[in-house]
Amino acid sequence: GLAMSREWDRAIAIEERVHAARPLDAEVAAALAKMHHDGSRNTQRAIALYHAALHASSGYPAALLGLGAIMQESGRMEIAARYFDRAARENPGEPLFRMRLADVLVRSGREAEAEPILREIVQRWPDTPEAESARNLLPRIALAKP
Repeated sequence: GLAMSREWDRAIAIEERVHAARPLDAEVAAALAKMHHDGSRNTQRAIALYHAALHASSGYPAALLGLGAIMQESGRMEIAARYFDRAARENPGEPLFRMRLADVLVRSGREAEAEPILREIVQRWPDTPEAESARNLLPRIALAKP
């Protein structure tokens, strides 16, 4: 409870000082954004910091992932899908972003768009946790079809 939130506050205060000293360091900005999102639940500050990370380093994966996650949590699936799609396009060798995109599409009732992405994940990265998730989602998509 309180002790944990005090720890978050202390950690965030330290990281805020690092960010102030290195405002154009995408890694610092994204790490601080994640701390605000996970720790203080200060979503507005997290969003601003993720944007600062993207400004410092265009297409910074952790920032796109974080923004997508925040949008997904707040039910803004269309925007979440755009962030995950951009992350997937900018990081073609990484299945995580495609899986997050497919997940948002399925949750939005866009199974037809998700299906080819899920099949690609299973084919290209068969032994990853993402492929396992994709294999679990595919049968549910088939059942959802009219």
